[in-house]
Amino acid sequence: MTGDIKLDKIWVRFFDLNNEERKFGGKGMLKLTVHDATPGKRRMTGTIVGTKLGGLEKFNGKFIDVTASFDMDFSCGVK
Repeated sequence: MTGDIKLDKIWVRFFDLNNEERKFGGKGMLKLTVHDATPGKRRMTGTIVGTKLGGLEKFNGKFIDVTASFDMDFSCGVK
């Protein structure tokens, strides 16, 4: 399967020494561009996108947009 898959939840957590931990969450989209489950050729690439993810805890009322691309030698469908 490739294409767009709606996600009910995306959670983003990141940390730096100046701002400590920041958490955001909301709905998003998984866009699979390659999904090969063939033994010896397993590969999956795509992008996860979250728009206007809402801040949690002390970041309540703030929003971020996130785009994360991936390319991995792994896929579902192979035992």
